[in-house]
Amino acid sequence: METHSPATVSVPPECVRRFEWEDKEETITVLIPEDLKTTLENYGVKKSVIETTLDEIPGDSYDLLVNNEEKNRGRNSGRRYSPELLNLCLTLHYLSPKCYKYLRTIFSIPSDVTLRKMLASVDGKPGFTEESINTLKYINESSSRKLHWSLMLDAMSIKKQIQYDKINDVNNGFTSIGNAKCEGETPTPATQALVFMIVAMNCHIKLTVGYFFINKLSASLQAALIQECLIRLYENGIQVDAIVCDGAAVNKSTMSMLGTSLDPKNLKGEFPHPANGHPVTYIPDVCHNLKLLRNLLGEKEELIFNGTEKVHWNHIKKAYEIQQKEGMRAANKLTAEHINFSKSKMKVK
Repeated sequence: METHSPATVSVPPECVRRFEWEDKEETITVLIPEDLKTTLENYGVKKSVIETTLDEIPGDSYDLLVNNEEKNRGRNSGRRYSPELLNLCLTLHYLSPKCYKYLRTIFSIPSDVTLRKMLASVDGKPGFTEESINTLKYINESSSRKLHWSLMLDAMSIKKQIQYDKINDVNNGFTSIGNAKCEGETPTPATQALVFMIVAMNCHIKLTVGYFFINKLSASLQAALIQECLIRLYENGIQVDAIVCDGAAVNKSTMSMLGTSLDPKNLKGEFPHPANGHPVTYIPDVCHNLKLLRNLLGEKEELIFNGTEKVHWNHIKKAYEIQQKEGMRAANKLTAEHINFSKSKMKVK
């Protein structure tokens, strides 16, 4: 429950619709925007983002807001919101907090405090996030088309530090795989976070489904976590068609354990799904491969392909020098950062 005091706002007549509901003693008039998408566009949200995001919300977002006005008319406190409306409000607030603040002056929708309380109820401990998996299940079942999913995974460095949580009476900062069923590593101070993210291949949806605190990740543990993730998602209706990760040695070993092969004489780019045998394609991260190739070319100055074909780093440097001398920038978009990349080897833009 929350108390909501409606504010007065001036809205151009051509941009609103007027709704009147007859109560016992009075007629309540509500003015709301003619088009929700146009309102979001006016607040700087990209049209493509608006369409792809709102289209994934079941039902008509405009009708959800109108029906909520009718449901809660005359109430300044004790308002009730449907799950669909709460989902819409979280989406709108994510797209543009500024626009959401404006919409609250017109609609009787949840406050920022209410939305934060909803998000705070999510269990953020290491392991697989059940709320994320349930959300993906809801999106997948509500979609009017068949969605295709890929699993992306990567490890990122974190600060090595142990902290005492006096509220829960635990020490945080050790390695942990949370609610995963496979056996984890011996508890030691964590130096990395391994993150699993699900990305839809035919619509704009991406969501983290789990993370794990690790130290020195072994290929066998990572392979077990991947298999468990695929099974959990499959049990909730999510069929993963591909896995994307960079070319780190542990990732290559993990993919080999799952059934792929990067041997040029015996290439095998897929492995069977642990739940139903469906082929899951292994896709090495393109950006990471380009970065490695760029670093190799910059360090060796020359690469030879097929015994005779040569690629020279000096040609790229000369192209940049000509552009600087002429004062023109060609479509190759070469900058000084591309030439002097030694200080930013991790960047690929």
